[in-house]
Amino acid sequence: MKAPKVDVLRVERGDPFGVEFRRRYDAARNKPSELAGVIGWCREKNLTQHRDLAAYALLKDDPGNDVAWTALGVADRA
Repeated sequence: MKAPKVDVLRVERGDPFGVEFRRRYDAARNKPSELAGVIGWCREKNLTQHRDLAAYALLKDDPGNDVAWTALGVADRA
């Protein structure tokens, strides 16, 4: 992208959602209720792989968690 330097406020490189996900995930690790919130945030931002990672981490601590199973596409576990 080309623009005059006077019009550029800042340049951001990389994946801002990936950085934010990592911060949220690290804070919620081993806390099932907080991992469920990370799953919801990933769903809002359409971060499929990040959502799956958080769901699997949640299932590791709480194998019966419905939020995690639903996030992974398993609606009816019966």
